[in-house]
Amino acid sequence: SSSTTRSSSTTTTTPSPIIYKSRDYHLLEIVPHSSTSFTQGLTLSTSTSTSKILYEGTGLNYQSQILQHDPTQQMKTLESRNVEPGHLFGEGITCYYVDRLITNGGGGEEVVV
Repeated sequence: SSSTTRSSSTTTTTPSPIIYKSRDYHLLEIVPHSSTSFTQGLTLSTSTSTSKILYEGTGLNYQSQILQHDPTQQMKTLESRNVEPGHLFGEGITCYYVDRLITNGGGGEEVVV
Protein backbone atom coordinates (compact mmCIF):
# COMPACT_ATOMS: atom_id res chain seq x y z
CA SER A 1 0.00 0.00 0.00
CA SER A 2 0.97 3.60 -0.38
CA SER A 3 -0.55 7.00 0.16
CA THR A 4 -1.02 9.61 -2.53
CA THR A 5 -1.00 13.37 -2.03
CA ARG A 6 -2.30 15.61 -4.78
CA SER A 7 -1.85 19.33 -5.22
CA SER A 8 -2.93 21.51 -8.08
CA SER A 9 0.24 20.83 -10.05
CA THR A 10 1.86 17.62 -8.78
CA THR A 11 1.08 14.20 -7.40
CA THR A 12 3.35 12.66 -4.78
CA THR A 13 3.20 9.00 -3.78
CA THR A 14 4.67 8.01 -0.43
CA PRO A 15 5.52 4.32 -0.23
CA SER A 16 4.31 2.31 2.74
CA PRO A 17 6.88 1.42 5.35
CA ILE A 18 8.59 -1.93 4.83
CA ILE A 19 7.95 -4.29 7.76
CA TYR A 20 10.50 -6.87 6.63
CA LYS A 21 12.93 -6.90 3.73
CA SER A 22 14.80 -9.85 2.25
CA ARG A 23 16.62 -10.36 -1.01
CA ASP A 24 13.52 -11.91 -2.59
CA TYR A 25 10.60 -9.91 -1.22
CA HIS A 26 9.44 -7.01 0.94
CA LEU A 27 6.71 -7.50 3.54
CA LEU A 28 4.52 -4.40 3.47
CA GLU A 29 1.51 -5.35 5.55
CA ILE A 30 0.22 -8.03 7.90
CA VAL A 31 -3.49 -8.79 7.60
CA PRO A 32 -5.78 -11.21 9.47
CA HIS A 33 -6.28 -14.68 7.97
CA SER A 34 -8.61 -17.55 8.81
CA SER A 35 -6.96 -20.12 11.07
CA THR A 36 -9.05 -22.86 9.40
CA SER A 37 -7.86 -22.11 5.83
CA PHE A 38 -4.72 -23.89 4.71
CA THR A 39 -3.28 -21.82 1.86
CA GLN A 40 -2.03 -24.02 -0.98
CA GLY A 41 -1.51 -21.29 -3.57
CA LEU A 42 -1.68 -17.55 -4.20
CA THR A 43 -1.77 -15.66 -7.48
CA LEU A 44 -2.30 -11.99 -8.27
CA SER A 45 -4.51 -11.18 -11.25
CA THR A 46 -4.03 -7.87 -12.99
CA SER A 47 -6.45 -8.64 -15.83
CA THR A 48 -8.42 -5.44 -15.30
CA SER A 49 -6.84 -2.03 -15.61
CA THR A 50 -8.65 -0.68 -12.55
CA SER A 51 -7.99 -3.29 -9.89
CA LYS A 52 -5.90 -6.22 -8.78
CA ILE A 53 -7.41 -9.35 -7.26
CA LEU A 54 -5.50 -11.83 -5.15
CA TYR A 55 -6.74 -15.39 -5.58
CA GLU A 56 -6.10 -17.88 -2.77
CA GLY A 57 -6.49 -21.61 -3.13
CA THR A 58 -7.02 -23.53 0.09
CA GLY A 59 -6.73 -27.25 0.58
CA LEU A 60 -8.49 -29.54 3.00
CA ASN A 61 -10.32 -32.75 2.17
CA TYR A 62 -13.89 -31.92 1.07
CA GLN A 63 -13.37 -28.28 2.10
CA SER A 64 -11.03 -26.85 -0.57
CA GLN A 65 -11.93 -23.37 -1.79
CA ILE A 66 -10.89 -20.63 -4.19
CA LEU A 67 -11.18 -17.18 -2.63
CA GLN A 68 -10.99 -13.71 -4.21
CA HIS A 69 -9.39 -11.06 -2.00
CA ASP A 70 -9.06 -7.31 -2.52
CA PRO A 71 -5.48 -6.33 -1.60
CA THR A 72 -6.48 -2.66 -1.34
CA GLN A 73 -9.00 -3.39 1.45
CA GLN A 74 -6.88 -5.44 3.89
CA MET A 75 -7.52 -8.60 1.87
CA LYS A 76 -11.30 -8.39 2.22
CA THR A 77 -12.83 -11.58 0.79
CA LEU A 78 -14.94 -10.65 -2.24
CA GLU A 79 -16.05 -14.14 -3.23
CA SER A 80 -15.39 -17.77 -2.34
CA ARG A 81 -16.18 -20.96 -4.22
CA ASN A 82 -15.82 -24.59 -3.25
CA VAL A 83 -13.54 -26.71 -5.44
CA GLU A 84 -15.81 -29.11 -7.33
CA PRO A 85 -16.07 -32.05 -7.36
CA GLY A 86 -15.81 -31.89 -3.58
CA HIS A 87 -13.54 -34.91 -3.13
CA LEU A 88 -10.65 -33.05 -4.79
CA PHE A 89 -8.00 -31.49 -2.59
CA GLY A 90 -7.15 -28.01 -3.88
CA GLU A 91 -3.41 -27.63 -4.29
CA GLY A 92 -1.70 -24.81 -6.17
CA ILE A 93 -3.38 -22.13 -8.25
CA THR A 94 -2.65 -20.01 -11.33
CA CYS A 95 -4.38 -17.54 -13.65
CA TYR A 96 -4.76 -18.88 -17.19
CA TYR A 97 -5.36 -16.31 -19.89
CA VAL A 98 -7.68 -13.55 -18.68
CA ASP A 99 -10.82 -15.40 -17.62
CA ARG A 100 -9.66 -18.78 -16.30
CA LEU A 101 -8.31 -19.84 -12.94
CA ILE A 102 -6.88 -23.33 -12.54
CA THR A 103 -6.10 -25.33 -9.41
CA ASN A 104 -4.49 -28.73 -9.20
CA GLY A 105 -6.97 -31.22 -7.77
CA GLY A 106 -4.33 -33.06 -5.76
CA GLY A 107 -4.60 -36.24 -7.83
CA GLY A 108 -3.24 -34.50 -10.91
CA GLU A 109 -6.70 -33.38 -12.03
CA GLU A 110 -7.02 -29.76 -13.13
CA VAL A 111 -10.10 -27.87 -12.05
CA VAL A 112 -11.08 -24.80 -14.07
CA VAL A 113 -12.91 -22.23 -11.98
